[in-house]
Amino acid sequence: MSTTELKNAVESAVQSFLDNDNDLLDLKVYEPAVSHRIAFYLERDFFNKGIHVDCEYDKRLDQEKPGPNETPMRPDIVVHTRNTQENNLIAIEVKKKHVDERDIAKLQMLTRGNGLYKYQLGVSVCFVNNQPQYRWFIGGTETQI
Repeated sequence: MSTTELKNAVESAVQSFLDNDNDLLDLKVYEPAVSHRIAFYLERDFFNKGIHVDCEYDKRLDQEKPGPNETPMRPDIVVHTRNTQENNLIAIEVKKKHVDERDIAKLQMLTRGNGLYKYQLGVSVCFVNNQPQYRWFIGGTETQI
């Protein structure tokens, strides 16, 4: 899939979340509840293509997913094919109020072209005043797309 198609799928899922589940932001629920609903909407675009959408996925093949400083990491949402490195499409970090720089380091690592994971697209989604703000990552670098 093209980067534009992946970006559109993320934005569409976030918009569906806002249209149908915006109350989760007002209720101040724990962040994984928000991530789960976004993942639910992402599945519409990928389910019939044999691509998985997983939350808090902590594996690289059958091993723990090492992150920055070699500590294990669990991206909030990944769009991929399980148990292979061939189809790592999107890694997403979700925040309700402010971006965590540790998440940015994760997304840079996950999208690095010469790294372990090689996700095609990394996305930080932060809801400021219940409106999404995006930061996009390709090849380990933040970019405008």
